[in-house]
Amino acid sequence: MGLPTHRLLRFSFCRRFLSENRGTLFQNMGCHFSFEVLAPNGLLGIEKALADSQLGLYIYHSHFNDKNILKSSSDVIELGMDTSTTDVMRGSGTLWCDFETAISLMKKLSQVFASAHYNHKIGIDNEAGDDTVWITHNF
Repeated sequence: MGLPTHRLLRFSFCRRFLSENRGTLFQNMGCHFSFEVLAPNGLLGIEKALADSQLGLYIYHSHFNDKNILKSSSDVIELGMDTSTTDVMRGSGTLWCDFETAISLMKKLSQVFASAHYNHKIGIDNEAGDDTVWITHNF
């Protein structure tokens, strides 16, 4: 007894789709990232390096506790970052690009943090979520 015809057609379509799109299935999926940065007084002194990085990120002054955080105006970097009541500030989001480009962008962000001598770590997951690269600076 074989599979019903509609299941065979569905299986055939999926098999053909997978073989034709091998290597590009995750192309439109984003890479998740997160970071922690030791910045007790908020992100100060990174304005020039941030502008030079051309990441599309900008400083936002939070009136909650007068700390500077990062926000995004980029189509590639989706970032959420809350002001922190501790010395460690955290952010996370999605990079709408391939994994290699995501790593390159987060290396630029690491350089921005390092320019003000902030200890930090940044983790980037690949599109499938099964590989993580860490970028650290004295963390």
